[in-house]
Amino acid sequence: MQVIKAGVIYFAIVYLVGFVLGSLRTFLLEPSLGIVVATLIEGPLILVASFFAARDLVRRFFNDTDSAPRLGMGLVALSSLLAAEAAMAAPVRGWTFAEWLAHFSTAEGLISFCLFLIFAAMPALLPRRLP
Repeated sequence: MQVIKAGVIYFAIVYLVGFVLGSLRTFLLEPSLGIVVATLIEGPLILVASFFAARDLVRRFFNDTDSAPRLGMGLVALSSLLAAEAAMAAPVRGWTFAEWLAHFSTAEGLISFCLFLIFAAMPALLPRRLP
């Protein structure tokens, strides 16, 4: 149960940060820089947020060094993220589910997919013993 709780909280924190950064990216950066460059600028900021959220939640929920719960936390968070992204594709971007899936074959979509994978792996990638 701790794994699910930690994963959902991890997702919620990073999704909220991503929503804010994504809005700034869309309205401030994309018009002048294009979607790919804007996504490349946003990506590292999302990864920093993922690192700090994962670190704090791993400290709070897992006091052992076993990587299985950390990986579980990341997979729960990734599942939640994909569900939220798919659900928001129509109301926010006007995409069908098929269009949402197809966007992962674009440069921006591939960047996003790689960020999703790093986000999912982040809890397991943290040092075994956190200071």
